Amino acid sequence: MSKQEVKNKIYALIVVVTLFVSVNNVSQAEEKGGTIGTAELADNKNLLADGETETGIETSTADEAGSLSNFNEVEPIRVKGRKIKKSKRSKKEELEVQKAMEQKVELKVGTIQVSNLNEISADAILEKLPVKSGDDYSNKSLSDIYLAVKRLGYIAEANVIPQVDGDTVNILIQVSEVENAEAIRKKLQLREDMQKETEFTVAKIGIEGTKIKNGEDYLKDLPIKTGDRFIPQKAVDGAQKIFQSGFFSSVEPKIDRKTDNTVNIIYEVQENPIIQSINFEGNTLYTNDQLEKALGVQRGEILNGNMLNPDENGVIKLYAKDGYTLARIETINVSPEGVVNIGLTEGMVDSVDFQKAPSKKDNERQSLKATTLRTKPYVFERVQEVRPGEIFKRENVENTMRELYRTGIFTSIEPVLSGKEDDPNARVVEFLVEERPTTSINGSISYGTSVGLVGELKLSDSNFLGRGQDASITLSASNKGDKTFDISWFDPWVKNTERVQLGGNVYWTESVDDNADRDEVEKVKKQELVGQSVRGLTAIFT
Repeated sequence: MSKQEVKNKIYALIVVVTLFVSVNNVSQAEEKGGTIGTAELADNKNLLADGETETGIETSTADEAGSLSNFNEVEPIRVKGRKIKKSKRSKKEELEVQKAMEQKVELKVGTIQVSNLNEISADAILEKLPVKSGDDYSNKSLSDIYLAVKRLGYIAEANVIPQVDGDTVNILIQVSEVENAEAIRKKLQLREDMQKETEFTVAKIGIEGTKIKNGEDYLKDLPIKTGDRFIPQKAVDGAQKIFQSGFFSSVEPKIDRKTDNTVNIIYEVQENPIIQSINFEGNTLYTNDQLEKALGVQRGEILNGNMLNPDENGVIKLYAKDGYTLARIETINVSPEGVVNIGLTEGMVDSVDFQKAPSKKDNERQSLKATTLRTKPYVFERVQEVRPGEIFKRENVENTMRELYRTGIFTSIEPVLSGKEDDPNARVVEFLVEERPTTSINGSISYGTSVGLVGELKLSDSNFLGRGQDASITLSASNKGDKTFDISWFDPWVKNTERVQLGGNVYWTESVDDNADRDEVEKVKKQELVGQSVRGLTAIFT
């Protein structure tokens, strides 16, 4: 083959490779462009956390802003048990919008329509949009509409579709509603209306119904003042502030609108009764006089309801100060005559149980061994200070845990408290216990000039048979013939005793005299065969 033919083939190969790379780049660019144009709209099904809660509506601007580019994807979405499909925007419409924007044609917003509505009217949505018919159109118009619809609180899904018609862009908004959409809309609208400033001016603020307290004292720090523009929500907030003083059983604002565009706000109140007597039921640790003093309520004075807060008052603080943390007030009744009846439970321990803590390993099969404690029940019971039939006290739980940790057997102890449905005063105490591995095998090798090379093997358990006892077996031997066998056992607390300790040690040893003749060593061995099993027996009693 000539040099010219070789050159021609090389040129042909270069041309083929160049064409292949160019075609591949074009294909990747088209795939990338298609991917960018098909981003999905963010899901808004969980926008309203609770339809009955007035303040539970939140939106995520970041999620919404990142999901505005989808006008092509067809995706089934399940709402209220049915499927809806997002409509496609034709390729022609995309090109028309893009072409018009590139040519800097001044586009106007044409008609705006809302589809797929069931309970909500289209006008209710259109009036909330920041973009109106006749406004200048831009790509931002679509994002503004989408975000506004998402933030309404009663729309689960939204899809904004532009349709070019000459120099106008008609906009179609496809939506799907949440359950009870109309009721939610009315509630949100009412809250919005309550916060709007009206054309009326507050001419007078008064209070009626006080007999003992000076009503003017409760009008000083209200959020609404005479001469302010009337805002309904501020009048309601004022009623709430008066009620929070604790001296009134009811506070109701009355609004009197005058023809001269002024309003009078009158708060009609009902005072709490004067306290005549205080009765307690269910107390055993403290007398009625002690509890009444701790409560801080004085007889002959008007009742302050804040001092009867079931979760935080003088009675509960008294119990908690002394460690009775499970005491609670169950009932509070105040008669019109001023008789206060308080029913409480002090937290009687119904049962105490020790259970093995559940494994934290995922997908682990639960066997009887995995759920049963190795430690015997009496090891727990002899240090247990929380006992059934006694009032629960935090100090007793802490002391029990401290004594269990001192044994060195446990790595984790967690108390779990619960009640009983049939007895409001009963408390169930459960300790979730994690045991430490206590069995170990140790081996060692050492060397000494007098004993030579020595090997030792030791098997030990610090919770022998689950009784909290220490037991070990040790075997050692040297290359010179020395041997030792040792068995030790120690019980730090003998069962059914007042912390009596008991321990013992049995050992057997054999040593070789390096200076003795071989015949003498054999003779000594024969003479000691009978007694060596007994020699070395020792015991320690404490």
